[in-house]
Amino acid sequence: MQTIKKIFVFTAICGIAMFFACSEEKEETGGKVTGLKIVIPPGSSTNVTVGNVLVINGVTYTPANAAFKGVAIESSNTDVVTVAPRFTSTGEQGTGWSATAVSAGTADIIVTLNDDSSVTASLTITVTEPPK
Repeated sequence: MQTIKKIFVFTAICGIAMFFACSEEKEETGGKVTGLKIVIPPGSSTNVTVGNVLVINGVTYTPANAAFKGVAIESSNTDVVTVAPRFTSTGEQGTGWSATAVSAGTADIIVTLNDDSSVTASLTITVTEPPK
């Protein structure tokens, strides 16, 4: 919390200025995002078999009261894992993304803050061939 002091000036009809001071508690908001974290469902594994999908619920950011303007997301190796927005059953864009395992190997899913490309997070996905 930050204490903000305000001074109000009131001028009376006779020309005498009177000053009033007060304090108000105000939570600071709108700061810069300094950290990101990719969120997957609890119990999910980043080891995926070709043809399967890893759900990415979204991202969290710190500090929680920062002005968050969204992220860009990409795969470091689209031959191994592709990433796309999730859609609802009615075809509308839902929340989060789907990371689809395309071929064996590893790929990083990278999220980058839209308004500051120096703030990133990544998640390594290892893809294996299905058992024969």
